[in-house]
Amino acid sequence: MKKKLFIFFLLLFSTNTAFSDSKDYCNITVNKEIIKNIDNLKIRNISVEFDNYRKWTKNSLKILTGNFRWVPKKYKRRFDAEVIVDFEKDLTCSFKARVRHSGDQKDHISLKENSIIQSLDVHLKNGNIYGITKFKLLMPMTRGNFEDEIFLTEILRELNYLAPRTNYVTSKVNGVNSQMLFQEKAAKEMLEYNRRREGPIFEGDERFLFSELNKIQDDNLSNESNGTLPLLENGVKAMFAKQTNSKWINRSINHSQITHDSLSNLNLAYLLYSNKYNDKKNNFDYRNYNLDNNLLGLGDNENILKLDIYNLIVYSANGWHGLTPNNRKFYWNSIENFFEPINYDSNANINSEPSVLRLPASKQIKLAFNDTKNLLDDINTKDLTEKINFRGINLNESSVSKKIDKLKKNLFKLKNLYSNIDDETLLYNSNNIIDKNMWMQYYESMHKINPDVYYVENIPETNSFKVCKIKPKNCKNHKFSKEQVMDLVEGQLVINKEDYQYLGFKKSTEDLFKFPEYKSVKILNSNFYFTDGIEYSYNKNKNEINIVQLKSASRAFFYKGFLRDLKITFNGYKNDNSSTPLDYPIDKRGLTGCLSLVSLNVDNISIKSNNSSCEDNVNLVNVVGTINSINITNSFSDGLDVDFSDISIKSINISEAGNDCVDFSSGIYKLNKLNLSNCGDKALSIGEKSSLELNEIFAQNSDVGIASKDSSITQLNNVKLKNTKTCVSAYNKKQEFFGSLINIKNIECMGYKVKTEVDNKSNIFIENDI
Repeated sequence: MKKKLFIFFLLLFSTNTAFSDSKDYCNITVNKEIIKNIDNLKIRNISVEFDNYRKWTKNSLKILTGNFRWVPKKYKRRFDAEVIVDFEKDLTCSFKARVRHSGDQKDHISLKENSIIQSLDVHLKNGNIYGITKFKLLMPMTRGNFEDEIFLTEILRELNYLAPRTNYVTSKVNGVNSQMLFQEKAAKEMLEYNRRREGPIFEGDERFLFSELNKIQDDNLSNESNGTLPLLENGVKAMFAKQTNSKWINRSINHSQITHDSLSNLNLAYLLYSNKYNDKKNNFDYRNYNLDNNLLGLGDNENILKLDIYNLIVYSANGWHGLTPNNRKFYWNSIENFFEPINYDSNANINSEPSVLRLPASKQIKLAFNDTKNLLDDINTKDLTEKINFRGINLNESSVSKKIDKLKKNLFKLKNLYSNIDDETLLYNSNNIIDKNMWMQYYESMHKINPDVYYVENIPETNSFKVCKIKPKNCKNHKFSKEQVMDLVEGQLVINKEDYQYLGFKKSTEDLFKFPEYKSVKILNSNFYFTDGIEYSYNKNKNEINIVQLKSASRAFFYKGFLRDLKITFNGYKNDNSSTPLDYPIDKRGLTGCLSLVSLNVDNISIKSNNSSCEDNVNLVNVVGTINSINITNSFSDGLDVDFSDISIKSINISEAGNDCVDFSSGIYKLNKLNLSNCGDKALSIGEKSSLELNEIFAQNSDVGIASKDSSITQLNNVKLKNTKTCVSAYNKKQEFFGSLINIKNIECMGYKVKTEVDNKSNIFIENDI
């Protein structure tokens, strides 16, 4: 009766308390310090006010009082709201947003002094917080020990793993104060913050897993006592993966192909898992068995080792919850060719001790124990302490050191647990051969849950699919629309109330480990990769490599290691520019450049390239060091594209580019002299939070001479521009960034239509206008 009275009065007196006339803004004046440091300001408070408070409250009450333990999808619709963030230094930002309830179980919602507090999933419609546009506000108890959760995410990012930025914040939702975890979602912004290119993001598809759990009513019993676990066991045997950013696949044929290939491969890892954790020899709980890192690493020892180290760190923090397959998230790293883990929902609790090392264990596991300890030993505790405290946790350096020591003790315990596993068990669980019986077991498990589901396979070398009602019978070829394919890979395709399950290409384990498109050789201290249609010659005495592109869109790239004093000449295939080249804008490895340098250290190298049939003539990604000269002519689209790099370049000469002559993004760049001509769009483009210092530039015959955008700071000494529609432009283009700043010491601009263009989020300062 008391609960009913509370609900009545809550609805009776509810009003819309949103800031009705508030706008998307941050109360700042654009300058160098603001752009440089805005992401380093602590959050004081986050407020969420719903436009229709009454409807939101009704929905929350239905969740709170409903006779279910697992929240139905119909209660997770989005509502319009306003998000107001107060930072230190008296900075306030206000954004429009779409917000829904977050959380599968009802531990994500509760009463607090006759008010409702709950976890929220927030999508900002404009603006960003630390470059984040999609995030969750989580009730802290839903993530285990919230202090350790933040600690773990910082440790992982320190070691170059993908982990969401997580802050402990004071929040106010419709006037109700509480402490929450602010955690970014796995999205494009998270990838780029961690210096990865946008690519497919996958997670365990819990659709059929949770369909079984609708039978469980709301009660005070544990999952072990109320029958939840047997239903989960049925569900995980029919669980595959899904893509969460499915719009990505419609950008080109190769974007689509990358998704279909990688999702097919990941489904095999889930298929192996569901058949092995509980079979004739194994009798593990579904939570106590892992996806096979040999399959996730596609047989590459270096990548398997990375995956093993990740698992050991998470297990040492007792974050096993984040390694159960239904909670796993992955980024398909197409350049490195493996499924890179994204930390999620680990429920870390470092003070606990691990009780088991979960199988299967790869052949790299012994090396992984040693490497993990070394990595933990090398962590700078002072720097880590500062980063953790920025996230809203008050720890001193001694406390951080103790947590690291506890991780190492737990790691040692895991090593002892591994040594106690008998060889026969290790060997059996290292067998990752996929066979037909595994597929039949999958169909039988799915039939118990949904006997009417349609299974969808890819037909090789076509854009069509094979759709089967009952395996292996009743199959027909079918073509889906682009929208239907997006829903299919995202685990949401329903036609005429019938569910469709994506299987992909049904490969064998051996097929996973074949990479026929690229060959490789060792050049100096780096790996040189090339496709068919590339010829090369390397003169060791002169330290010169000459590369010839015999076919349109053939690719060559240097990957990892160190190049010193090397002269690289790339003679590209001359495209007639009458049609879009093959493999545009990316190839199946995700590369945009005909010639690329990826994850390299360089010293005094020179690059000369002519003709290209790719998105970029030359592309540098995650490159650190010095370059003597870059000379590029006749590019189909961009001449030089540089991402996520920290480099100094003495001279750049580029002419005849279909789009931008040179584009710098997300890095630190020091340049001496640029000579750019006949650029289809921009001569010099700087974007995505770059810092660029340039001594001298001469550019002619382009739409825009210099464009700086999206939280970039550009310092120019001597600028001479000729025959441009716009000389200099500064603006904000992408939601996850702010405006841009350009400082020019001397500028001479001739033959222009517009001297400067600047939006209200940016600034251009000119000292001497000649």
